[in-house]
Amino acid sequence: MLVSEENAECDSHDCPKIDVEAIQEIKLLVKEAGVDLDGVGKLGGWVGGRVVLVDTSKPIDQWVPIAERTL
Repeated sequence: MLVSEENAECDSHDCPKIDVEAIQEIKLLVKEAGVDLDGVGKLGGWVGGRVVLVDTSKPIDQWVPIAERTL
């Protein structure tokens, strides 16, 4: 999921709302780190890797893979 103004509110989930100014600050920090949020350039994406599904309702130290997929 890309950071955008559309993601600023989570009406259907129990998560804190993020104001647009905070999103812009995150975009700036990410850009300064050399990562492109639009999928362009050297750090705009990747090939390969894996996706791991975990139950995020538990604390991070209790995350256990539910499913994995190699890309």
